[in-house]
This record gives sequence, C-alpha cells and structure tokens, in this order.
Amino acid sequence: MLDGDKATKHCAWGDSLRVYPEISVLDEGVVVDRNRITGGGITAGLDFALTPSAEVVGPPVAQARQLTAE
Repeated sequence: MLDGDKATKHCAWGDSLRVYPEISVLDEGVVVDRNRITGGGITAGLDFALTPSAEVVGPPVAQARQLTAE
C-alpha cells in the first residue's frame, strides 16, 4: 500500500518500516505524500488530525481548531 511513498512511523516501531525498501521512511510527526497521510503516534495525533482539516477547510480554520484543542 505504501510502495513508492514517503511515510512515518511511531518511534516504538523503530526500523520496522525500513525493511521495506520501497517505502521512504521519514522521522517526522506527520508525512503527507500525494493521497496518503501517515502519523508518528499519539504525540503527533493532533497534528495528524489537523493536517487533512487544513486541506479541507483551510489553514486558518485548522489553526483555530488547534488553539481550541490546546
């Protein structure tokens, strides 16, 4: 499913995705690559949730939602 894509993973999974050479694994909280969004775990959860929100309703609304959640 992720062949040829960039992705991230939860830090507890270490190099688990790196055994798949077709996936470019990045050490980031959220990675958007074309029509795929991957998140790096619970601490990236809010960023992961707000990323598609910003795509749908725009960054200002997503930022307002972030401030409300904080």
